[in-house]
Amino acid sequence: MNRYLPPAIAVFLLLLATDTIPGLRGGAGWQWSYRQPETWTPVITLAGVLLVYLGAVWITRHWSIALRLSLAVVGGVVITFAALAIENDPLFLLFTRTVSPVQTGASTIAVRSMAQNGVQETLADWPQVMDESQELNIIHFTTHPPAQPLLHYWAANLLEPVDTLDYDLRQYQCTNEQVMDYTSGEILSVGWWGILMPLWAMLAVIPIFFTTRLLSGDPQRAADMAQWWAIVPSILLFTPTWNTLYPLLSITAFYALLRGVQRPGWMLLAGLILGATTLMTFSVAPVGLLFMLYVLGWWWFMAGRNWTWLAMRGFLFVAGFIVLWMALWAYSGTSPVEIFTTGIENHRELVQRADDTVWIFLHLYDLFLFAGWALVGMAVLGIVIAYRAWRQFGEITAHRLLALTLGLTMIVVALSGTAQGETARLLTFYIPFMLVTVALTPLTRDWTLLGAQAATVVVLAAFLVVVPLDLEEPPEEPRQDVPFLELGELRPVDVAFESDRFRGAFALDSYRYIPNPAEQVIAYEFRWRGEERTERPYQFRLIATTDTDENGEPLTITSEPYTWYPQGGNYLTTCWQDGDEIRDVIVMPLPPVPKPVVWTVTLEAFDERTQESPGTVELEPVRYP
Repeated sequence: MNRYLPPAIAVFLLLLATDTIPGLRGGAGWQWSYRQPETWTPVITLAGVLLVYLGAVWITRHWSIALRLSLAVVGGVVITFAALAIENDPLFLLFTRTVSPVQTGASTIAVRSMAQNGVQETLADWPQVMDESQELNIIHFTTHPPAQPLLHYWAANLLEPVDTLDYDLRQYQCTNEQVMDYTSGEILSVGWWGILMPLWAMLAVIPIFFTTRLLSGDPQRAADMAQWWAIVPSILLFTPTWNTLYPLLSITAFYALLRGVQRPGWMLLAGLILGATTLMTFSVAPVGLLFMLYVLGWWWFMAGRNWTWLAMRGFLFVAGFIVLWMALWAYSGTSPVEIFTTGIENHRELVQRADDTVWIFLHLYDLFLFAGWALVGMAVLGIVIAYRAWRQFGEITAHRLLALTLGLTMIVVALSGTAQGETARLLTFYIPFMLVTVALTPLTRDWTLLGAQAATVVVLAAFLVVVPLDLEEPPEEPRQDVPFLELGELRPVDVAFESDRFRGAFALDSYRYIPNPAEQVIAYEFRWRGEERTERPYQFRLIATTDTDENGEPLTITSEPYTWYPQGGNYLTTCWQDGDEIRDVIVMPLPPVPKPVVWTVTLEAFDERTQESPGTVELEPVRYP
């Protein structure tokens, strides 16, 4: 294999990089977008980082296990950032993808539903929340249980007192009104969760090592396979989506299950971990099938087909699995069955394709493309070795049993056609089991295959768009196309606006106005000066009042508050930096008056959610007409 597979991978990557055969990117209703790198510098940087990592793997191949695993975790995080840098600033991408309603959506539900309507009410109405997510374009939550937004909500409450670390994160979506309306805790729960997701994903190195060691009995071989985790394209490129976290949870649950077949108490933990994972997503259901097949295989081949053995372990696993679901049911009144059936119905609507037959092939092709053909080839070889040992010699070990149940699970799920599109992202939980299976082969230290895997990372990161950006980058400066008021004299004021509670400051330099009694309006042109980006997305409010009389009776007339975001919401105060000059023109409607009056006009900046006002200024009285 190590003679023929690397050249074949090289040819495949060349065809993919040149887009000679677009079908290599998918088809039948789902295809990854192709792009040419805008600049080759970050691509070369990624290649250099991968070379350094491979060199470090080779140098440390006889060093301590702890150091080798640490290298895999740290190296994987660094490689992830280098891969993201091809597209944009990695911190911008990690924050923006996490806060996106489309790409993740968990924080959107946490803020819009749980924080505003209450947790219990949101959970009680969760099937309705799932249905409404389609209309709101929070697409992933048409099929998801509530654990993700619930974790964001809890984290936001926990982090709310930490009001200093969120400020720098706001710059990445400073002109997005909905995101800037997040509290400090909500920003932190989104931002630092997303920014640290590469680390959470790379922690799968640890259970991959322990599982492989337990099955193979060879710590060095187990460390070899754990170090492959840092160069799995799907884990690197789909970050910070939650799908890069599920492999960690899935392989950890399997390690507990593996211990549980010999010590039944571990089955409770295995069920608890997998149950918690299904509360985050139903897409890990195939892991449950793999676990069931593995336990049945153990019972058949190794436990003497002892029904008591099977019943005890099955009971403990199910008990652990359902405990969190039962707690959700008791708290919210919404049954797990109702949530599951709603998810299935919505899933069927999402995955309708013209040709289901071709997806039996594409289902696995998409997964294999982003797992890396070198890894896939070795995993297939491991499954073949296990199958031959069983058929020819009747030999089944715990390790070979995993290889066989993994192969069977993947075939059954592919034939079911349940997932159509994005299976490279949705099925990432298979990859740790593939790595463990590779340890059955003699290729765990094949450097040509390791190099081919690294080359796959470079090509996929450079030429495919895997997480489209649905939230725009903030503008670098204020809009310059705002019109001037041609009449009226600029009135300098130099009034500072600064909150005692929230960071940031700006000033009103000058303004002018033109009253228009015929239209019952006053047109204002404001000229602002940025000093420091504000923490809160301030709006502005004008209120005009006048004292007059009608038929000899005193009369006070007050206008309706006129409220607006600066520059039509295109450049919020959360973007205003030192040196920015922001020009804004608005037209304020006025109520009718019985006779000529003088309007007293007050301008106030305020934050709607916190009701904080960094300042108020009384403008020059306006004679009208």
